[in-house]
Amino acid sequence: LLIRLKDEGFGREVEAASSVLMKHKIPGLADVVFARQRMLDLCEDVGKLGREVRSGLTEFMKTKVDYFNSITIMRGVKNGVPAGAISELLIYQLGSVPEEELNEAIKQGDAEKAAAFLLSVLSSKGTGARDLEKTYEDKLRKNAERAYYRNYSNLAAVFSYLELKLRETRNLVRLANIIERGLDPKRSVQEFIY
Repeated sequence: LLIRLKDEGFGREVEAASSVLMKHKIPGLADVVFARQRMLDLCEDVGKLGREVRSGLTEFMKTKVDYFNSITIMRGVKNGVPAGAISELLIYQLGSVPEEELNEAIKQGDAEKAAAFLLSVLSSKGTGARDLEKTYEDKLRKNAERAYYRNYSNLAAVFSYLELKLRETRNLVRLANIIERGLDPKRSVQEFIY
């Protein structure tokens, strides 16, 4: 599979995934390597844009990197991935959370404790993984709306529009899950972020 992906133009991802798989023997990390590379490529592409477009996307991309790092830490800790493997997969220096804080979150040893620690770093209310996810969803929404309304005609607006559509799709999936599972609609809707 990796050879086929390499032939399809995913050479960097395949090399990084192969290295991580050989070193840690955890197949699930390959997916994180591919997601990490997409984030790095996006950050690199944004860095090449003109100042006007970049100004609308810089904060947005920092938040995306922070969100990626937080989710990687929480999933890694929850699934018993060694701390060294988790830290290898993080994107340092492109987000707003310092390296020391990210590494401290990994040391918490429990996903909920890691989430609570990251929330404290962000000076956000909440205590666990769901609250951290809500915090980032809200930050991404605000960043996307700000970039979208700042200038309709540049790439920042396109990125923002896609992020807002992704958010809308996630909400539709949540609604479908609520209906499928027969959950109490009033209680479930309280979990939504509009």
